[in-house]
Amino acid sequence: MGEEEVSQDSKNIDISINDLPDNVVIYRYIDGNFVFVDLNENAKKSDNLDSDVIGKKITDVFDINLDNNLLEKLFSVYFLGEMQKLEVKEYKNSGIKFWRFYTIKKLKNDDLVVF
Repeated sequence: MGEEEVSQDSKNIDISINDLPDNVVIYRYIDGNFVFVDLNENAKKSDNLDSDVIGKKITDVFDINLDNNLLEKLFSVYFLGEMQKLEVKEYKNSGIKFWRFYTIKKLKNDDLVVF
């Protein structure tokens, strides 16, 4: 297989969100807020969520104050289009405290993917 063939094949890899080892959530900007579009099994487990959050606003699902500016970063990435990172040193969920590091990127269709 030549270099050109490898290059073309790598552009068309079909992968499921559940194949990714990190927690992955995809949000869509609708009417001034971000709505859940999809999330993988890892994100469901770590945030104690299930598929019923699809279509719900992030502000209806999470207490944004506990996410240390996550919503602000989502808006920034959405409107500026530049990847952002956010470290949350004390994330709280169901009484459990732990560390989080978010990477937020805008996709070609304007949805945001959060790792």
